[in-house]
Amino acid sequence: MNKYPDSRLEIGVHTDNNGSTKNKLTISQRYVRTIVDYLTIRGIDSKRLIAKGFGGSRPIAPNFHENYRKLNRRVDFTITRE
Repeated sequence: MNKYPDSRLEIGVHTDNNGSTKNKLTISQRYVRTIVDYLTIRGIDSKRLIAKGFGGSRPIAPNFHENYRKLNRRVDFTITRE
C-alpha cells in the first residue's frame, strides 16, 4: 500500500447467517475494525482504508450445511485507485 499512495483498500468481513443477524453483523464489524487497527499500526493511513462488516447478508454459498457455511465466513480485500 505504501508503494502505491493513490490506492485505497476496501476490507469486507462476512459471516455465515446461522444465528442472530444482529450478532453476526456486530461480529463482522468488530473483526473488520481489528484488521484496520492492524494495518494502521503497520503504517497504512486509516483514511485509505474502507472497512465494511456485512454479517451474513452476502453469502457466496447456501447456508444449509456446515461445509457451505465455512465458505461464507471470509474477508474480501479490494484495492482501488482514488
